[in-house]
Amino acid sequence: MITSDACIKYIEIRSRLDSEIAQLQQVHSHQMVCKKQCSSCCMNFGVLPIEAYAIAQELFQTHTPLLAHTVSNECIFLQTNMCTIYKNRPFICRTQGLPILYNVEQIYELSVCELNFTSVDDSYFTEKNCLFMDTYNYELQECNHVFIKQNQQLNIIPNTLISINDIPSLVSYFE
Repeated sequence: MITSDACIKYIEIRSRLDSEIAQLQQVHSHQMVCKKQCSSCCMNFGVLPIEAYAIAQELFQTHTPLLAHTVSNECIFLQTNMCTIYKNRPFICRTQGLPILYNVEQIYELSVCELNFTSVDDSYFTEKNCLFMDTYNYELQECNHVFIKQNQQLNIIPNTLISINDIPSLVSYFE
């Protein structure tokens, strides 16, 4: 059986992130093109095991139907340009489109979706109107480390990612 203490912590971190995201979406609403049915960034990518198993657990608990998927480079949870796990989507999906700052060797690096913020230049962005992901990423890594340690029976190799399209196969661990 999977120990889910780390999953509970993951959901707490995710909730804090969602609060900050909501504030930034309000601040940038006039610059954000991302909206319902925008699926330009919905690709098959890797997530940390803690995210993959937390999503699988939520799929199991909510009895979310798992639909067949045929486009290999597209996210398996994208159906008719809508996310079927929107409430439970990974951090990267939650933050996509927002102005994100990373600290790279003591220099801030800005990341924004090319569809958004087309009428402003980099001077528009400040420390107050961007999302700092370093703290969240650190907490997510720590949570992932605890999850792997508590669930050694899963034989997860540290520092590996799980394809988002493989998450439905993890639901059986919660049955």
